[in-house]
Amino acid sequence: MLSIIFISILLVFITTLIHGFILSPIVENLQNSRLHKAITLPVGVQFIVFIHVMEAALYGVGFYFGASEGLGSFKQTDYMSMMDYQYFSLVNYNTLGLGDIYPTGHLRFLAGVEALNGFLLISCSAMYMHKLMTSKP
Repeated sequence: MLSIIFISILLVFITTLIHGFILSPIVENLQNSRLHKAITLPVGVQFIVFIHVMEAALYGVGFYFGASEGLGSFKQTDYMSMMDYQYFSLVNYNTLGLGDIYPTGHLRFLAGVEALNGFLLISCSAMYMHKLMTSKP
């Protein structure tokens, strides 16, 4: 159990750093640029989506590592490919919870932490979008 807690803390820390130190300056530069909103808004959205997909991918690697280390498994078909881990992670990060793949064992804890972290970071991205939409052209 301690290892999954450590993995969770590490992933929350890394994804928060990515969000704060990569996305924040990008949005700030777009906001302060002389480009028109018709350009800055779609570019900002693309960066935000890319950052979120990258953060969810890190959790996918965490799920893969956790499953390979015997910390849990997934109820799905016989074999989980890396794409299956990434798919589950992206669905979970966005708190969709489709349920076609679900974790067992200690990986359930990581799934809960990922959903909470994803919700918080997506909420932060809403603030970035608001900044872009209200900045002067």
